[in-house]
Amino acid sequence: DLTYTGEDALLEILPDGKIVASAQTALVKSGASWCDWTTILDDSADSVQDITRSQANPLTILALLGSYAQGRGFASQFVQSTDGGTTWSMPASLPVIARALSIDVAPSSQQRVVVTGLDASGAGNLLVSDDGAATWQGKALPMTNSSAAPYLAVISKNDPNRFFVRTDAYQSINGTDTANDSLLLTLDGGSTWTTLIQKTAKLYGFALSPDESTVLAGYGDPVASATYVAPGDLGIYRADVDRKSTRLNSSHITI
Repeated sequence: DLTYTGEDALLEILPDGKIVASAQTALVKSGASWCDWTTILDDSADSVQDITRSQANPLTILALLGSYAQGRGFASQFVQSTDGGTTWSMPASLPVIARALSIDVAPSSQQRVVVTGLDASGAGNLLVSDDGAATWQGKALPMTNSSAAPYLAVISKNDPNRFFVRTDAYQSINGTDTANDSLLLTLDGGSTWTTLIQKTAKLYGFALSPDESTVLAGYGDPVASATYVAPGDLGIYRADVDRKSTRLNSSHITI
Protein backbone atom coordinates (compact mmCIF):
# COMPACT_ATOMS: atom_id res chain seq x y z
CA ASP A 1 0.00 0.00 0.00
CA LEU A 2 1.86 3.07 -1.27
CA THR A 3 1.02 6.54 -0.03
CA TYR A 4 2.34 9.76 -1.55
CA THR A 5 1.99 13.22 -0.09
CA GLY A 6 2.44 16.40 -2.09
CA GLU A 7 4.38 15.01 -5.06
CA ASP A 8 3.93 12.42 -7.78
CA ALA A 9 5.94 9.22 -7.48
CA LEU A 10 9.18 8.92 -9.46
CA LEU A 11 9.05 5.98 -11.86
CA GLU A 12 11.51 3.97 -13.94
CA ILE A 13 10.36 1.08 -16.18
CA LEU A 14 12.80 -1.83 -16.46
CA PRO A 15 13.36 -3.89 -19.63
CA ASP A 16 11.11 -6.69 -18.32
CA GLY A 17 8.24 -4.21 -17.81
CA LYS A 18 8.48 -4.07 -14.02
CA ILE A 19 8.45 -0.65 -12.37
CA VAL A 20 10.80 0.87 -9.82
CA ALA A 21 9.15 3.74 -7.95
CA SER A 22 9.88 6.06 -5.06
CA ALA A 23 7.61 5.89 -2.03
CA GLN A 24 8.94 9.03 -0.33
CA THR A 25 11.32 7.29 2.07
CA ALA A 26 11.95 4.10 0.12
CA LEU A 27 12.22 2.57 -3.33
CA VAL A 28 9.75 -0.15 -4.30
CA LYS A 29 9.57 -2.55 -7.23
CA SER A 30 6.49 -4.03 -8.85
CA GLY A 31 5.84 -7.56 -9.94
CA ALA A 32 4.89 -8.42 -13.51
CA SER A 33 1.24 -7.50 -12.89
CA TRP A 34 2.05 -4.08 -11.32
CA CYS A 35 -0.33 -5.06 -8.51
CA ASP A 36 2.26 -6.44 -6.09
CA TRP A 37 5.13 -4.35 -4.75
CA THR A 38 8.31 -5.13 -2.84
CA THR A 39 10.52 -2.68 -0.96
CA ILE A 40 14.01 -2.76 -2.46
CA LEU A 41 15.66 0.13 -0.61
CA ASP A 42 14.61 1.60 2.73
CA ASP A 43 15.87 2.96 6.05
CA SER A 44 18.77 4.65 4.23
CA ALA A 45 17.46 8.21 4.42
CA ASP A 46 14.48 10.39 5.20
CA SER A 47 13.57 10.74 1.51
CA VAL A 48 14.32 9.60 -2.02
CA GLN A 49 15.00 12.86 -3.86
CA ASP A 50 15.30 11.50 -7.41
CA ILE A 51 15.99 8.37 -9.45
CA THR A 52 17.15 7.80 -13.03
CA ARG A 53 18.20 4.91 -15.25
CA SER A 54 21.11 4.41 -17.63
CA GLN A 55 20.02 4.08 -21.26
CA ALA A 56 23.10 2.05 -22.20
CA ASN A 57 22.76 -0.24 -19.15
CA PRO A 58 18.99 -0.41 -18.55
CA LEU A 59 19.28 -2.37 -15.30
CA THR A 60 21.44 0.36 -13.75
CA ILE A 61 19.44 2.65 -11.46
CA LEU A 62 20.90 5.74 -9.80
CA ALA A 63 19.23 7.37 -6.80
CA LEU A 64 19.65 10.44 -4.60
CA LEU A 65 18.83 10.00 -0.91
CA GLY A 66 18.16 12.88 1.45
CA SER A 67 18.15 13.27 5.21
CA TYR A 68 17.69 16.09 7.70
CA ALA A 69 19.02 16.42 11.24
CA GLN A 70 18.44 19.20 13.76
CA GLY A 71 21.54 21.37 13.96
CA ARG A 72 23.17 19.73 10.93
CA GLY A 73 20.62 20.54 8.24
CA PHE A 74 20.22 18.63 5.00
CA ALA A 75 22.59 15.95 3.75
CA SER A 76 22.46 13.96 0.52
CA GLN A 77 23.91 10.65 -0.61
CA PHE A 78 24.20 8.74 -3.87
CA VAL A 79 23.48 5.03 -4.40
CA GLN A 80 23.21 2.83 -7.47
CA SER A 81 22.12 -0.64 -8.47
CA THR A 82 23.35 -2.53 -11.54
CA ASP A 83 20.82 -5.36 -11.32
CA GLY A 84 17.46 -3.59 -11.46
CA GLY A 85 17.31 -2.81 -7.76
CA THR A 86 18.11 -6.23 -6.29
CA THR A 87 21.36 -5.03 -4.70
CA TRP A 88 22.66 -1.53 -4.01
CA SER A 89 25.98 0.17 -3.47
CA MET A 90 26.82 1.65 -0.10
CA PRO A 91 25.52 5.23 0.18
CA ALA A 92 28.23 7.74 -0.80
CA SER A 93 28.31 11.37 0.31
CA LEU A 94 28.19 14.12 -2.31
CA PRO A 95 30.65 17.03 -2.25
CA VAL A 96 29.50 20.66 -2.12
CA ILE A 97 25.78 19.88 -2.33
CA ALA A 98 23.90 19.54 0.93
CA ARG A 99 20.44 19.03 -0.59
CA ALA A 100 20.53 17.16 -3.90
CA LEU A 101 17.45 17.67 -6.08
CA SER A 102 17.85 15.89 -9.42
CA ILE A 103 20.13 13.41 -11.19
CA ASP A 104 20.54 12.20 -14.77
CA VAL A 105 22.96 10.30 -17.02
CA ALA A 106 24.08 11.75 -20.37
CA PRO A 107 22.66 9.55 -23.18
CA SER A 108 25.78 10.00 -25.34
CA SER A 109 28.29 9.43 -22.54
CA GLN A 110 27.16 6.93 -19.94
CA GLN A 111 30.03 7.74 -17.60
CA ARG A 112 28.77 11.32 -17.31
CA VAL A 113 26.38 11.81 -14.39
CA VAL A 114 24.93 15.22 -13.52
CA VAL A 115 23.35 16.30 -10.21
CA THR A 116 21.73 19.60 -9.26
CA GLY A 117 21.11 20.83 -5.73
CA LEU A 118 21.74 23.41 -3.04
CA ASP A 119 24.79 23.87 -0.86
CA ALA A 120 24.63 24.49 2.89
CA SER A 121 24.13 28.24 2.34
CA GLY A 122 21.22 27.66 -0.04
CA ALA A 123 23.10 28.54 -3.24
CA GLY A 124 22.44 26.48 -6.38
CA ASN A 125 25.18 24.08 -7.42
CA LEU A 126 25.93 21.50 -10.07
CA LEU A 127 27.93 18.28 -9.76
CA VAL A 128 29.38 16.61 -12.86
CA SER A 129 31.06 13.21 -12.92
CA ASP A 130 32.82 11.66 -15.92
CA ASP A 131 33.66 8.36 -14.26
CA GLY A 132 30.22 6.98 -13.42
CA ALA A 133 29.81 8.93 -10.14
CA ALA A 134 33.12 7.81 -8.61
CA THR A 135 34.38 11.42 -8.44
CA TRP A 136 32.66 14.75 -8.88
CA GLN A 137 33.45 18.27 -10.07
CA GLY A 138 31.40 21.00 -8.41
CA LYS A 139 30.25 24.16 -10.19
CA ALA A 140 28.17 27.11 -9.05
CA LEU A 141 24.79 27.31 -10.76
CA PRO A 142 24.00 31.02 -11.14
CA MET A 143 20.47 32.39 -10.92
CA THR A 144 19.47 29.53 -8.60
CA ASN A 145 19.13 29.26 -4.81
CA SER A 146 16.72 28.01 -2.16
CA SER A 147 14.06 30.37 -3.60
CA ALA A 148 14.81 29.24 -7.18
CA ALA A 149 15.65 25.55 -6.82
CA PRO A 150 17.36 23.96 -9.87
CA TYR A 151 16.18 20.72 -11.47
CA LEU A 152 17.57 18.98 -14.55
CA ALA A 153 15.11 19.10 -17.45
CA VAL A 154 17.09 17.10 -20.04
CA ILE A 155 20.63 16.34 -21.20
CA SER A 156 21.20 16.40 -24.97
CA LYS A 157 21.19 12.94 -26.55
CA ASN A 158 24.19 13.89 -28.71
CA ASP A 159 26.18 16.40 -26.63
CA PRO A 160 26.89 15.64 -22.94
CA ASN A 161 27.83 19.30 -22.36
CA ARG A 162 24.45 20.63 -23.51
CA PHE A 163 21.64 20.45 -20.99
CA PHE A 164 18.63 22.33 -19.75
CA VAL A 165 17.76 23.17 -16.14
CA ARG A 166 14.42 24.47 -14.89
CA THR A 167 13.88 26.40 -11.69
CA ASP A 168 11.11 26.09 -9.14
CA ALA A 169 11.12 29.73 -8.09
CA TYR A 170 9.18 32.21 -6.03
CA GLN A 171 9.96 35.83 -5.23
CA SER A 172 8.23 37.97 -2.61
CA ILE A 173 6.38 40.92 -4.15
CA ASN A 174 4.40 43.09 -1.75
CA GLY A 175 4.42 40.23 0.74
CA THR A 176 3.04 37.67 -1.73
CA ASP A 177 4.95 34.63 -2.96
CA THR A 178 5.02 35.25 -6.70
CA ALA A 179 5.95 32.53 -9.22
CA ASN A 180 9.15 33.23 -11.17
CA ASP A 181 10.19 30.02 -12.97
CA SER A 182 12.96 29.93 -15.59
CA LEU A 183 14.44 27.58 -18.17
CA LEU A 184 18.25 27.70 -18.33
CA LEU A 185 20.66 26.31 -20.94
CA THR A 186 24.37 25.47 -20.84
CA LEU A 187 26.54 24.40 -23.79
CA ASP A 188 29.77 23.85 -21.86
CA GLY A 189 28.85 21.40 -19.13
CA GLY A 190 27.68 24.02 -16.65
CA SER A 191 30.46 26.63 -16.80
CA THR A 192 28.19 29.29 -18.36
CA TRP A 193 24.41 29.60 -18.53
CA THR A 194 21.75 31.45 -20.51
CA THR A 195 18.16 32.10 -19.43
CA LEU A 196 15.92 31.04 -22.32
CA ILE A 197 12.62 32.05 -20.74
CA GLN A 198 11.35 33.36 -17.41
CA LYS A 199 7.69 33.94 -16.56
CA THR A 200 5.54 34.87 -13.60
CA ALA A 201 4.05 31.37 -13.52
CA LYS A 202 5.09 27.79 -12.78
CA LEU A 203 7.06 25.86 -15.42
CA TYR A 204 5.11 22.59 -15.39
CA GLY A 205 5.95 21.29 -18.86
CA PHE A 206 9.10 21.03 -20.96
CA ALA A 207 9.81 19.25 -24.23
CA LEU A 208 12.71 19.13 -26.69
CA SER A 209 12.13 18.08 -30.30
CA PRO A 210 13.89 14.90 -31.57
CA ASP A 211 16.43 16.99 -33.50
CA GLU A 212 16.83 19.22 -30.41
CA SER A 213 16.22 22.41 -32.37
CA THR A 214 12.82 23.30 -30.89
CA VAL A 215 11.90 23.88 -27.26
CA LEU A 216 8.41 23.88 -25.76
CA ALA A 217 7.76 25.31 -22.28
CA GLY A 218 4.40 25.09 -20.54
CA TYR A 219 3.54 27.54 -17.75
CA GLY A 220 0.62 26.93 -15.40
CA ASP A 221 -1.05 27.96 -12.16
CA PRO A 222 -0.86 25.66 -9.08
CA VAL A 223 -3.87 27.48 -7.59
CA ALA A 224 -2.08 27.56 -4.23
CA SER A 225 -3.18 29.83 -1.41
CA ALA A 226 -1.14 33.00 -0.73
CA THR A 227 0.68 32.73 -4.09
CA TYR A 228 0.34 34.66 -7.33
CA VAL A 229 0.86 33.92 -11.02
CA ALA A 230 0.32 36.35 -13.88
CA PRO A 231 -2.72 35.14 -15.89
CA GLY A 232 -1.21 36.56 -19.08
CA ASP A 233 1.87 34.35 -18.70
CA LEU A 234 -0.03 31.06 -18.68
CA GLY A 235 0.24 28.81 -21.73
CA ILE A 236 2.67 26.92 -23.95
CA TYR A 237 5.68 28.71 -25.43
CA ARG A 238 7.72 27.60 -28.44
CA ALA A 239 11.17 28.65 -29.64
CA ASP A 240 13.77 27.47 -32.13
CA VAL A 241 17.15 27.15 -30.44
CA ASP A 242 20.49 27.06 -32.22
CA ARG A 243 22.12 23.74 -31.30
CA LYS A 244 25.61 25.27 -31.33
CA SER A 245 24.86 28.42 -29.36
CA THR A 246 22.42 29.73 -26.78
CA ARG A 247 20.83 31.99 -29.39
CA LEU A 248 17.08 31.78 -30.01
CA ASN A 249 16.35 31.72 -33.73
CA SER A 250 13.17 33.67 -33.01
CA SER A 251 13.37 37.03 -31.29
CA HIS A 252 11.59 35.57 -28.28
CA ILE A 253 9.68 32.53 -27.24
CA THR A 254 6.14 32.90 -28.57
CA ILE A 255 2.89 31.40 -27.39
